[in-house]
Amino acid sequence: MNKRNVRLMIGGLATVALATVVTLKTMDYYEAKKIAEKRRVHKEFVENSPFKETLQLNKAERKQKGLPPNKYYEQMWELTFNPATGRLSTENITMTQDALVKERKEQNRTPGDGSNAWEERGPNNIGGRTRVMLFDPNDSSNNTVYAGGVSGGLWVNTNITNSSSQWSRVTGVPGNLSVSSITVDPNNSNVWYVGTGEQYTAGDVVGTGVYETTDGGSNWTSVNIPAAGAATFPFNSTNLFLSGIFYVNDVSHGTTEVTPNYM
Repeated sequence: MNKRNVRLMIGGLATVALATVVTLKTMDYYEAKKIAEKRRVHKEFVENSPFKETLQLNKAERKQKGLPPNKYYEQMWELTFNPATGRLSTENITMTQDALVKERKEQNRTPGDGSNAWEERGPNNIGGRTRVMLFDPNDSSNNTVYAGGVSGGLWVNTNITNSSSQWSRVTGVPGNLSVSSITVDPNNSNVWYVGTGEQYTAGDVVGTGVYETTDGGSNWTSVNIPAAGAATFPFNSTNLFLSGIFYVNDVSHGTTEVTPNYM
């Protein structure tokens, strides 16, 4: 191979390499532009949220409008709406359900038979939904963590940095109650409050009020919260208390006021 052919071959390779680099750069540019446009559209939908007004309300104002104290519905909308359309794609749930039903019919199998054995999916081997966690304020190593199970119980892990560590249920808080909130007295790190029950499940997850510990989580007692009133009285925007269903706005312990979640 003479020098002229070598030069031509090197030149050709260089041209191909340059063209490849330019093509990749162009693709990266257009891909970045598409992503930026998607982010712009998503931001616009969030800024024009149908809950824009209620997001600005404080708890007292939300109470007057008959809304739960926490911005649950607003949060769920922002987390689940389709960023391309600005709305919830609820029809996808129906489509998925129909597809699963069709698949089961086509397979013609019975759950639990030899070719379709059951596999454990909890609760003993898989954690359930968790709405609240707390690092033990009295543990200087930051290894002790408490978690409230929506499916039931207050749980503790004393070695959270170890991926093989186990969770154990805290006695004193009934294991069949949803634990949805926890707070610590800012003046006494040994005094904690746990709230039970969850409003956002159509009343299916009922709690029994607030539990208190005065020794850093070792022992728990139920806080006596009297009924809001008689079983029958007007329900309107200025009177949102019903017997057996409570908005707990203030629970006082000594001179410290805490504001638990809705329960």
